[in-house]
Amino acid sequence: MWRVLRAELSYSRPWLLGAFGIAVGVAILITLIFRVVDDAEAIRNAVGLRAMFVIMGPLIVCFIVQGYRSEERRARLLLAGPMTPRQMALVNTLLPVAFCLVGLAAGSVSIGLDLVLDTGVSSSTLYLAGYVGSLLFMMAFLGLLVQESVAAYRQQRRAGAGVGWTIFVLAVLVQAGLSAVSVITQGQLGWPELFGGNLVIAAAASSASVILHSRRTDFTR
Repeated sequence: MWRVLRAELSYSRPWLLGAFGIAVGVAILITLIFRVVDDAEAIRNAVGLRAMFVIMGPLIVCFIVQGYRSEERRARLLLAGPMTPRQMALVNTLLPVAFCLVGLAAGSVSIGLDLVLDTGVSSSTLYLAGYVGSLLFMMAFLGLLVQESVAAYRQQRRAGAGVGWTIFVLAVLVQAGLSAVSVITQGQLGWPELFGGNLVIAAAASSASVILHSRRTDFTR
């Protein structure tokens, strides 16, 4: 299973490099724009914005990979060997985690460079960068859940499809509710609650997608 995970990451390497190239380009553009503004607060905000785009890059690649995997060609190829559906499901779950770790590592490097250069750091924008990353992380698992719910319905596993879609709807409502409360209370609902909500939703969606994937009856879309 771990060899398959490494192979999947290697397969995605060109997309990752492209995403980082775009993220670095956007970061440079943000730096130039905020330098022209020549405002100390704006320069501090730029630190978080640069980190946000660097973190977003690998997670956006994760969505692209999931889109290709929905065709199920690679799943059929891998399952022709010793892989089991449950192992394949675990690989699908670990991929977003791996992409997220890559993004966090790159974001940490970006913030570290800013600290070394003493450009100033705004804690609010750093929190925002982390929140956007956790939001995309959560959405990656919701994407997996949607794919498996659709597959369950297509394979006449109505109960599984119903559970999957129920979890998806509840997850969207919970996330929207947390965001609405944060806006209404003007930030009294803190970042830890918002981060925690995204992580709980991601855990629930990933667990459900693993169970649904493990009960697949075929991989012929």
